[in-house]
Amino acid sequence: MPEAISEALRRIGASGAVAYEGVVEGLHVYTVYCRPRERPPALIRLAFSERKEGALLVLASAARL
Repeated sequence: MPEAISEALRRIGASGAVAYEGVVEGLHVYTVYCRPRERPPALIRLAFSERKEGALLVLASAARL
């Protein structure tokens, strides 16, 4: 999943770092620290549920830093 997150950051012109937090209640949780072009930095937490047909985003939270 980090490759997909990194690709999404590139598409919106943001630089950032992705950290895998682990599995929480069956969800794979990632933290993304990013700096969108000409905007303040942000911290985004994403939780994915993996299924046969692909990953499903089930939670996203963001905060500006």
